[in-house]
Amino acid sequence: MMKVICFAAGMVLAGSVPALASPVDGTWHVTGVVSDNPVDPTCVLAEAEGKISGTCTGTDGVKVKATGTLTDGVVKFEYGTTYQGGAITIQFSGKMAKDGTLAGSIYVPEYSVGGDFTAKKD
Repeated sequence: MMKVICFAAGMVLAGSVPALASPVDGTWHVTGVVSDNPVDPTCVLAEAEGKISGTCTGTDGVKVKATGTLTDGVVKFEYGTTYQGGAITIQFSGKMAKDGTLAGSIYVPEYSVGGDFTAKKD
């Protein structure tokens, strides 16, 4: 009988333990360049079960929806914005360093151009 009570108590406690935060969760200050154009958004991201969601705010103050994935340690996210009056997508793909920073590549498919970025979390 004691084993059953201990098992039941353990199951109740296990269900009340909060999930650990993802290393992706938080506010990120991104610094990058694409074809001599700065790309410096601040992104608030959250990851759950491999899916990334959040917002990115550019230097123009416009906040847009960001979506992405975390797969095998690779963080990918993107958001839509405008450049010279036209709609573009800015795609980021990078890996976390031991110091908690994120670094990788940027790609803008509408212009077939890319660059590099680094990001630090608050």
